[in-house]
Amino acid sequence: MIFAVNYSEQLDAYLKDKDVKVFDHSQFEDLIKIGCGAFGTVYSATYQGIGYALKSLKKNLKLEEKEFEDFKHESYQFIAKTIV
Repeated sequence: MIFAVNYSEQLDAYLKDKDVKVFDHSQFEDLIKIGCGAFGTVYSATYQGIGYALKSLKKNLKLEEKEFEDFKHESYQFIAKTIV
């Protein structure tokens, strides 16, 4: 039997460890949806005049352990490229 788990605390710790900042959508302008997937939606957005790729996670995201590892791997690729 496989259980889906809410990894919010582990995710918060992972993002904090990687020094990823969390923002409220209201701080961004010119949001344009450019894609969506299993973990959330990606937007093109402007923050203080600079363009960013913004990933919005699904609310109450529940993942199996492998999916959580896949998410960390995917997010690390963004972090490594300094995309917020």
